[in-house]
Amino acid sequence: MIILLLIAFFSGPLEAGEVTGAGRQVENILEANNYTKQKLLAMGLEVKLGEVTGAGRVHVDDIRMLVTKKGLFETNQLHHIKFRDPSTGKFVSEVKSFDFPDMQLNKSKILAFIVEK
Repeated sequence: MIILLLIAFFSGPLEAGEVTGAGRQVENILEANNYTKQKLLAMGLEVKLGEVTGAGRVHVDDIRMLVTKKGLFETNQLHHIKFRDPSTGKFVSEVKSFDFPDMQLNKSKILAFIVEK
């Protein structure tokens, strides 16, 4: 049993979310907006699929785009970020919602964060 676990662990990189299909869904949304993971990497950006994969520790100033089922939202269009505790808010884990001109985007609706490396 341990051998099987070790083989699975070292058999190749598997990004979090790929098992659940979230990774493929994010890739489809990126491709629909003329982005690929490789193109983002070349731009100095990376995809964080959720708080479990480390996105919760990302500083909000490093976020460049938010990926939802409705598409991509660029943070240069962002009007306001609502934090659970406004006096300490700095990281994704502390965010309640992102406010854009036409909508409020709850953090729970975000599939992935495109962040500066």
